[in-house]
Amino acid sequence: MNFEWTQHRFSGGVLAFDAANTVVLRHDPDKRIDRIATPADLAGFALAASRFCHETEPGASFLPCPTTAFTDFVEMRERIDTHFRAIAVSGKSGLETLAPLISQAGLVLEKEDVEPLRLDAAMALSAMRLAMEISASPALAARVKLCANCGWLLLDKSRNRSRTWCDMAVCGNREKAKRHYYRSQRGANT
Repeated sequence: MNFEWTQHRFSGGVLAFDAANTVVLRHDPDKRIDRIATPADLAGFALAASRFCHETEPGASFLPCPTTAFTDFVEMRERIDTHFRAIAVSGKSGLETLAPLISQAGLVLEKEDVEPLRLDAAMALSAMRLAMEISASPALAARVKLCANCGWLLLDKSRNRSRTWCDMAVCGNREKAKRHYYRSQRGANT
């Protein structure tokens, strides 16, 4: 399936979340879409991540993963999602999801030996950096959230911790339009 990688696809706040969010509507098996379903999809994501990811330096780029690393990439993405989704729901980090995340990150990182970083290594480092920050400052766990509309992971960097949607221009507007529709329908039925 061809689609366009846009800034919206990188609204998680960290590369680890942007990678986890490549599975769209993860919570709905009937509508679920995996944007990195084949090894060929990795190159497009690496290019887009180099351009749009909030964690990258201007002009930095990620090397795409070789097709042989596809399985490790997907496994790392799923471990990231499992661990940080659990934090978003419970508000705290748990060893039952952290240990598998660390283990998979180790597998990915032991294969890394080039500069610039391969996408899978950068994703693993992003996840480990955030996991370490949460361990050092457990209050940071409250900033790991799920979008109220699509369920994507996001890191709330707002001053008052009020971020609700992955992207106000997309999910925020959809949610506001939905609320307006239901209010207008209620008014029309009275």
